[in-house]
Amino acid sequence: MIELIIVVAIAGIITAIGTGSFRTAQLRKEQDGIVQSLASHLEKQKADTQAGKEGSAYGIKFASSSYILYKGTAYNAGAATNKEVTFDSRFSLAETISNSSNVIYFSKLSGSANETATITVSELTGKVAPQYVTIESSGNISVIE
Repeated sequence: MIELIIVVAIAGIITAIGTGSFRTAQLRKEQDGIVQSLASHLEKQKADTQAGKEGSAYGIKFASSSYILYKGTAYNAGAATNKEVTFDSRFSLAETISNSSNVIYFSKLSGSANETATITVSELTGKVAPQYVTIESSGNISVIE
């Protein structure tokens, strides 16, 4: 009988440890998805600008729980072409943009960015290390894990 109680106790401890690790892995996977989506959207805005799509530049405006893809060099909150991308409220964005406007847009032909930026994607409980997306003035976009 004592052996059975010990086995059940050990199984309970292993389950508790495994569940925590599994949950952290799930959070990391979700955060990876947000980071990859952001980097992909930045690359698309840059490519559309370089291609001269509709003769316009394209950019992104950042908020804490979303970002907005927009057309032009200036963000217009009421524009019909704006596309907001939101994500799970367990994650947040924090941007450090050299001009403090929360806006990045790209230049035609060269694809250079109007400012340099580092975007931090964080899981709010701190169980997962933050990840970063950097944008250089040349328009280079990098993901730092």
